[in-house]
Amino acid sequence: MSNYGDVKNFFEEIMEDETFGEDFVMDLFAQAELELAMERPWEVFTVYGETFSYTSGDTYLTNYTLPATALYLISLNLDRSISEYKEQIRMAYRYRHQSNSKYFAVDFRNSRIHIMGTRNASGTAYVDYVFRPTYPVAGGTPPWPVPFRSVVAYRAAAILKGAVDADDISRVLSPNLSAAYNRVMNALLIWDGRLKQQGKSPVDVAVSQRDFPLQTVNLGV
Repeated sequence: MSNYGDVKNFFEEIMEDETFGEDFVMDLFAQAELELAMERPWEVFTVYGETFSYTSGDTYLTNYTLPATALYLISLNLDRSISEYKEQIRMAYRYRHQSNSKYFAVDFRNSRIHIMGTRNASGTAYVDYVFRPTYPVAGGTPPWPVPFRSVVAYRAAAILKGAVDADDISRVLSPNLSAAYNRVMNALLIWDGRLKQQGKSPVDVAVSQRDFPLQTVNLGV
């Protein structure tokens, strides 16, 4: 599957060779990829090291521009310093923690980042984030590795069948489709989990296995 057009052809095959309009299918794919992006900080959707500048004297009231494609942030670090990793808090808690420089908050409504405390020097902030999937087009290349691109078609099928046939998608996909979907999804989870464990200490690997398990899971479809 080299592009979304190929994924669409596969989608129509698993939908019993029914034909759908391109715009309709791309809308389904967009929803499917957004759902997938929200479930886990996939490596294929992660942007590392986007930067912005800060100035000495900046406070929690100072705002910095959130990357335009950010769906949610993974980490924020000042000047690549081990001691300057920040923990994210809710924007509603910014006044409570306004003097504590270990925190930052994101105002997603206005696309702004606020770092608590006061900056004692000027420098560069580095942000890692999961990007918002772009709207698919037939000739576009899916971000997923080639062996796993069918997951978009399976998820779109589940969305469509769930919306049309029942409220619970686990009741509407055939056992064969459900099994095929889970096999692809579990392979993708294993691949992503192994990427997350590279270069980690045994303790970090244990935490990663807890948060991003390698073992197969029942996705309920």
